[in-house]
Amino acid sequence: PVKLIQKDWKEKGIRNKKETLDFLRGYEHSSYLDYFGIYRTEGKIISKESFPNYFPNTKDFNNEIFSWLDYKQL
Repeated sequence: PVKLIQKDWKEKGIRNKKETLDFLRGYEHSSYLDYFGIYRTEGKIISKESFPNYFPNTKDFNNEIFSWLDYKQL
């Protein structure tokens, strides 16, 4: 969903990390909040058990998100 606020993020990197995180935390059409550990009614349709256990806890998930926000294409 970041492409909705910054179309060139993959090519140029995230310009404003705080704005991007705020957007992700408020964007209701993404499962980001469900995997971050925040309850949403919409999350009932997600089968978290089928999602590979890449992130055993929310801290690991958060670290991966921050790493992703620092991504810059070479």
